[in-house]
Amino acid sequence: MHQGRSIYRMLDDKSGPTPALAIDEGDTSATWRKALEWNEKQYGIFWTVNEFNSAVDRKKENLYRIKSWTADIDTGTKEEQINLIRKFPTPSLVVETKRGFQVYYDAIDAKPENYELIETKFVVPSLNADMKARDLSRILRVPHFYHWKDPSDPFFVKLVHMDESVAYTEAEMMRLFKDFSDDKKELARTKSVMKREFKNDSDLFERIWNMDCEAALQRLSGTDAVANDVFTFRQNSNGNKNIFANDKGTSCFIDRNGRIGSLDGGGPTVFQWLKWYGRSGVEAISIIKKHFPEVTK
Repeated sequence: MHQGRSIYRMLDDKSGPTPALAIDEGDTSATWRKALEWNEKQYGIFWTVNEFNSAVDRKKENLYRIKSWTADIDTGTKEEQINLIRKFPTPSLVVETKRGFQVYYDAIDAKPENYELIETKFVVPSLNADMKARDLSRILRVPHFYHWKDPSDPFFVKLVHMDESVAYTEAEMMRLFKDFSDDKKELARTKSVMKREFKNDSDLFERIWNMDCEAALQRLSGTDAVANDVFTFRQNSNGNKNIFANDKGTSCFIDRNGRIGSLDGGGPTVFQWLKWYGRSGVEAISIIKKHFPEVTK
């Protein structure tokens, strides 16, 4: 799986300087034995996701071949991450890191001009992964080496799945992953459904639509309206806040617009959240009137 990828070393300790040394795999010094020597000195060992003509200069113009689409998942529990990965196509490679999993989907005839679109609109949001780790020149950790960011608690990066027979075309990736490319149309459809529920009370609909969802869930937290579930929130690296229920991660989050996002329903407003808990539209309105009188007066 490493063939054609360039190996890098980087200091894992963020408190100090972070020099990086790139070595072309064709160079005799870039051996696995050399990487082990670097790792023993507490350097993190990384490789390029894709193949470049120059290991030192990972620019698009130096791209030799797109090898894989990837997702760097580091939010939620590892069990939740694995369950989410299983909802989508079989990966070509899965690497376990300290905080999560790095997932690879090998590419068939992928084009550079479409790479980040597929990453940004399909793969990364589908897997609730790090939106910063989606570019062509990305480097990720190599399995079989230690993660040294906390020298008192190093983590051995593991190869947990590999199937070199699995690869996908661009069309397959766009068909098999959830399409996040047209959020405005999705929001318009959601608004249309909500307006039917609210019938002629459009002012109430607008006030509920504009509620601060994080503050609203905090107010509902622990009440019988949500089966006494206690909600907490944790900022993740892609700008969203993951929603935890009773200290367990969920597939839901608060997005940058302050609305509820979810891979399994339950958003984008408190109204749909309550319906996800099995409340009818009438019950959801009654609960909102009880807990948020300033919205419904």
